[in-house]
Amino acid sequence: MEKGRGKVNGTVRFSSPPLSDGDLRIDRVRRNMKVTSRAIRYYEELGLLPPLPRNEVAYRVIPASVLPRLKMIRQARSLGFSLNEIREILEVLDADGAVCPTTKEVIRRKRQILKRKIREMKELDRRLGEIQAQCESSFREARDICPAIMATPRTSNPKPTENGVILKKGGEEK
Repeated sequence: MEKGRGKVNGTVRFSSPPLSDGDLRIDRVRRNMKVTSRAIRYYEELGLLPPLPRNEVAYRVIPASVLPRLKMIRQARSLGFSLNEIREILEVLDADGAVCPTTKEVIRRKRQILKRKIREMKELDRRLGEIQAQCESSFREARDICPAIMATPRTSNPKPTENGVILKKGGEEK
């Protein structure tokens, strides 16, 4: 019988070979860190995580040394950092550079974007309030196009964005 295989009721079953101390299979990390296997594979593909070793049955094994990096990626994503911003920080880390100045700069840029978006959202809320007031003061038949919306000047050409990054079709960053 081959290593890593066993028979149960005549069916060949694969068993997980023992892992090195501190190494975890991707499914366990996924559950514990609340991150999908797909995200882990994607982070590996993008180079945010180092190439992950495989065990004898081709499961990804995540060394304990990679867990802080994965946690940092998850935390940064939850704070709205783009994958490019995370890459920028990790490249400095990998070059044994001082991460704090880079992180501070990324946060500074992120806050500028956030403040701009807040101003834009407040302006949009103000404009929508005006349109709502116009709608409430005039009644049209259901088949008419809303004159309040039609009379509103268009101030910008909205583009689909994620974290201030313009997206191509399919949601990829430009």
